Amino acid sequence: MEKALRDVWASYERFRSKGEAYSAITQLAGLENVVFFGTLEVSVRDRWRSRVVNEKLSPAEMEVALTSAKVTVERLKRILGVGGRFEYEELMLLLTLRIEVDLVNELLVRRTGVAAAETVTIDEDLVDLMQSTNHSSAFANAQAAARRNWGIPIATRWLSSVVQN
Repeated sequence: MEKALRDVWASYERFRSKGEAYSAITQLAGLENVVFFGTLEVSVRDRWRSRVVNEKLSPAEMEVALTSAKVTVERLKRILGVGGRFEYEELMLLLTLRIEVDLVNELLVRRTGVAAAETVTIDEDLVDLMQSTNHSSAFANAQAAARRNWGIPIATRWLSSVVQN
């Protein structure tokens, strides 16, 4: 697990050094999620919690996170608004984007007290999609792939086998 955390931290630093604030913050937000809500050994959790929580973000980076999360929510609304049948890859994109918004919202609330975006409408649409006969199997496959791809055991309802409104 330590290596997985180091790998995500390295991604965070790489994105940040390139000025890719939103990508960097989604990595940092994933780490924050794991150290607050994940299942880690106490010593690993405490060491990483200190490192992650003490990482300073500039006001400009926080503004990019806020704005980008809002843009992502609007993108999700547009995609979900198309309706119809979604392919596995589209479900994977929807799931990944929704989790990123969740993680960034968590980080922003912890650090500023303000969430980036309201997600009730897209959450309802995603749950309906997950539970539909046409999509439930592909959505479950997308969840399994997302759990593997994330690299660290983030805690989000979107990776759970049972998601409710």
